[in-house]
Formats: sequence, C-alpha cells, structure tokens
Amino acid sequence: MTATIDFDAPASPSASVAADGSLRRIVRGVPWPLLAAVALFFVAGAIGLVFLVAPDLKPLVFKQSLMRAFSAPLSRGGFLGADQLGRPLEWRLLAGLGISLGAAAAVTLIASVLGLAMGLLGGFFGLTADRLVTVVIDLTWAYPTILLAVVIAGILGPGVWTVIWALGLTLWAALARIVRAQVLVLREQDFVLAAQALGYSRFYIATRHLIPNLMPIVILMATLFVALTIIAEAGLSFIGLGAQSPTPSLGKTLAEGFSFASSSIWPLVFGALTMISLVIVLNAFGDRVRDILDPKGRVPLPGRRLRDAARRAEAALPARAVDRDAVIAVDDVSVAIHGRRGATTAVSDLSLTLRPGQTLGIVGESGSGKSLSARAITGLLPEGLSLSGGRVFWDGVDIAGLPAEKLRDRRGRFVAMVFQDARASLDPLYTIGEQVSESLAAHFPGPRRSFRPKVLEMLARVGLSDPEIFYDRYPHQLSGGQLQRAALAGVLVLEPRVLIADEPTTGLDATTQKKIVALVKALQREMNMSVIWISHDLDLVGEIADEIVVAYAGQPVEIGTVEEVLKRPAHPYTLGLLESRPQATMAPKSPLRSVGGTVPDPGDWPPACRFAPRCRRALAICGTTPPPMELFDEGSGRRLRCYNPEPGAAEAGA
Repeated sequence: MTATIDFDAPASPSASVAADGSLRRIVRGVPWPLLAAVALFFVAGAIGLVFLVAPDLKPLVFKQSLMRAFSAPLSRGGFLGADQLGRPLEWRLLAGLGISLGAAAAVTLIASVLGLAMGLLGGFFGLTADRLVTVVIDLTWAYPTILLAVVIAGILGPGVWTVIWALGLTLWAALARIVRAQVLVLREQDFVLAAQALGYSRFYIATRHLIPNLMPIVILMATLFVALTIIAEAGLSFIGLGAQSPTPSLGKTLAEGFSFASSSIWPLVFGALTMISLVIVLNAFGDRVRDILDPKGRVPLPGRRLRDAARRAEAALPARAVDRDAVIAVDDVSVAIHGRRGATTAVSDLSLTLRPGQTLGIVGESGSGKSLSARAITGLLPEGLSLSGGRVFWDGVDIAGLPAEKLRDRRGRFVAMVFQDARASLDPLYTIGEQVSESLAAHFPGPRRSFRPKVLEMLARVGLSDPEIFYDRYPHQLSGGQLQRAALAGVLVLEPRVLIADEPTTGLDATTQKKIVALVKALQREMNMSVIWISHDLDLVGEIADEIVVAYAGQPVEIGTVEEVLKRPAHPYTLGLLESRPQATMAPKSPLRSVGGTVPDPGDWPPACRFAPRCRRALAICGTTPPPMELFDEGSGRRLRCYNPEPGAAEAGA
C-alpha cells in the first residue's frame, strides 16, 4: 500500500489562525491606555467622516455664522470656540480628523505596497531588477515632493487627492530602500537557502518567508508614513495645494488658524494639539505593534527595576564561602525567562568551580542549558532573561555588584567567549586584521595601526601560516577551519585568563576539529589560561577537559573528572550518552543505541527528577522528590544528582 500526497490540496487554516493569534497578541500586549487612545482617534475620525456625508449632519461642519466668528471656547460659538467664519471648531476638527486619517491611510497603503514590492524585487529577483529598482529609487529621491504635488495639482487640481498621490508616490522609496537592504540579508539565511533547495519558486519564498520577516519594518514605517502624511498635508494645505475651503482637514485648520492667529489663537491651538497628540499616539502604537509581531521580540523585556530587584535580593543573602583559588566560581545560579505569564526557570542549581589552568567540559543534548549557562557566567544573558538566583564570581568578585563599565572592561581581558558559528560572529564588512585590532582598540588606547604587529603575531600563533595575507582577507574568503582560527585570534589577542568555547568545532570535519582542539590546548599551556569547553561530543571533550559537567534540562546531573565520568558513569543519563556513541567494535549496519524521548522544554519539566520519564533505573521516589546534588565520591569530589546510580560507578564510589 502506498501513500499519496495531494499537492493541489487547499492550504491549512494556519494562516488565519496565526492572524487571529497576532490580533490577540496586539490586544493583550499594547497597554490599555494607548489602545484606548488609538481607538478614540479612529472612532472620532469615523464619526467625522459620517458628519461629512450625512445630509442632516453636514450643516454642523459647514454652516457659517459671522456673528459667532472667533468665539472663545465655552461660549455661544461652541465648546471649543469658532473659526473666522463662525463654524464650531469641535465639528471642524472632528471632520478634519476623519479626512486626515483617511488621507494618511491611503498614502500609507500606496507607499507600503509599492515600497514592499519594489524592495523585494530589487533584493531577491536578480541583478537586473536590482539595478532597475535602485535607479527608480534614486530618481524618486531626486524629485521633490512639493514639485510632484504641483504637477499632480495641474492634472487633478488642488485637493486631498493631490496630497495622497504626491506623498504616496514619493514616500515608498524610503521603505523600498530599507526592505531591499533587509532582503539582501535574509536571502542568505539558512531557512531561505533551504526553501530554494526544496525547489520553491522565488515568488513563493518571497510571500511565505520574506514578507512575514519584513512585516515589523513595514508596520513601523507605516506608522511613520501616517505621521508624515498628517504633517505634510498641513504643509501642502498651507501653500494651497491640499484641502480647499470649505473642506476641513487638520492641515487646513492649522493653515487658517495661523492666518487669523491675531484675531483668535484657539483654532491654531486646538488644531496643533490634535495633530501632535495624534502623531505621538500613532508612533507609540506602531512601536508596540512592531515589537509584538516580531517573532524575535515577543518576550517582554525585563526592565532595570527587575534586574536591580534581583541584585538587591541576592545582596540580602548571607555571604557564602568562595574558593579563593578559583578564577570562576558559580554558586547555585538560576536563570529565568520573563514572559507575560511570569518567570520560567531555564537553568537552575548550577554550581561549578574553574581553577587556573584547568579545562572544564560541559556536555549534554540540545536544550540542556549548556550555552545559557555559559552566557550566565559571562554576564551576557539575552534580553528577556535574567539571573534569578545565585552568584557568579570572577576571581573572587561577585559580578552582580560590578558597575556596567567595569564589567565591560573585564569582559574580554579576564573572560572571553568564542561562539560555534565563527562566520556569524565575524563582521563580513571588515577584514580579519581590522576585527582583531578592534578587540585591542576596545581596551587599549592608541591608533589602530599600532596594533598591527600584535595582531600579526596572534594570527601566526593560531596557525594562520601567512598572517600578512590573512590580515587583509575578509571572512568570506576563509574556510571553516580558518574562520575558527581567526575567531580565536580575536579573543585570545587580549590574553584572557578564561576562555569559554561554545561548541567551536561544530560543522567542521573531524580532522579540523582535532586541529582546533590541539591548538586550544597548546595556547592554553602558553598563556596559562583556563578553559570552559561546551560540546555535544563526549570523545572530543574527553581529549581536552580535566573535569566534566553533564547537564540535563537546565541543571547539572553529574560532575567529576574525565577519567571517572567517561569510564565509570554514575548517572543513567551519562551512561546513555556514552552508549549513543558509535563504537569501533560495532558490527556493520547495526543500529546505534539512543536515549529514549527528548529533553523537556523549560516550564514542562517533571516535578521531581527531570530525567525520570526517560530513565530505565527510575524509582518511585524519582517521581515525587527532586534529587539533590550530593557528593558521590569523597576522594575525588565527584558529585551526582541521582537516587539510583549505575551499579559499577556506585561500587567504585563506595
């Protein structure tokens, strides 16, 4: 029996569900006073448009009475007073708000659609299209908006539509340029390359993958277009190209108020207040919506008060003993993710010690919290996360108590970090030499050219055989192994006491991996440096590390020397990782053993032992009581978080 796939089947309703979800996020994420202000302006604008078309209501906007001309507020002229022709200001402003918002919506629609389409065309549909779009953008920028308005006014006559077309046909160029620049970056991302490799058309990739990633920029620019339209409409109406009497608009009200300001200041005051408050509210709303819809910004950011509160709480705790010989000491650290529903713990109970010249390996599956632990140690937690408990000491100093400037100064010189994707961590616009020099310039005064000898020496030490040539090369001109060496040079040129290597050999072939490991070991001996090496590869960590931390679901489960952990694993998870490795004694085509299940996400951890659902040695207590991290072997200091350790290790530990 064979399965068939209907490629012509209708798409799933996920798009509409996503749209509904986005609307709910906007309603929940925007502060209610701001949401109420936006709704108030749009409802008022809609009512104003009704006043313009309803026969019974039109006289309120257009009826003149010279006896009430220039009336003050709260007088017979009306609640806000009257203009030079005795027309009540409140009705004129209400109708003008409707016209201005309608014009702004039309301009925003024209400019957004044109700008998005032209930016995509230039950035994703070939060199010829890019050159054509660039020329059109340059011509549009060179043609003044006022001159275009004059030309359109000669065709259509002065009025609101003249403003709409003049602004719509010029503002799009600003969005197109930004979209094009963003597309040039997005088209090189792996998810776009993967879609191309699957045979999707450019149009499908543009609509399915690029446009959703561009929407935050489009939304932000759209709010700016609304504000610019309202202001530009006022300017064009002021010189006679916009709304014509007796048609009201915010711009026309301001122009008339300015002309008769010597007789009554109120039309100018109320018109300006309406316009300023509208622009401020719309810009603030656009910023909020952009942050909510951006997939990278859905987690609310913790404010300064949150971080300060965490530091004050830690400062109130009694002082704990710190290993004075340790270059880095981590004491019961926890990391929390702050979301709309509260804080979710991502790392907990992290305690480790790194001594001078020691190499500490951290291993575990993806999602175990290895990289996040490293970020906590360096004080570089991403926005949305914070240190919710414990302390991190650098050379005996609690980094939570260090001022930001002092922390920045010690970062790089005391502790440095090299990341797994060397290509992504190097700026493609600068040469290798310039970027290594930048590390020195950030900490030492002096002209960049004075750093060249030091940089060349460092490039040679990391194994780039001809440093003069590599100094002037760009990242795209280097292979994967050369890039990793260049990244190491960028951090080791400062001669840090601690190097944190976050999976630095990922994506490299086995031969290059061994060369990088050998290089780090040699430089460690030369510089008397301590190293924290994060990896999935137990064999690789076994070659370089003195001590190993096995992490699972955000907490260490076993800590011990390489000899003990790799040869006599005590925790069932450690044994499972070791058994998952290919063995030289395995028969050809025999299946690899694996640890059943997956690492649970933060917030979905089991209430007691986090490994219990996947553990073949789980006991009843493992599902009810969290196992503590306890000393397993007094002689070696090995620690374990398990109620039922592996038998061989238990006998050795005894």
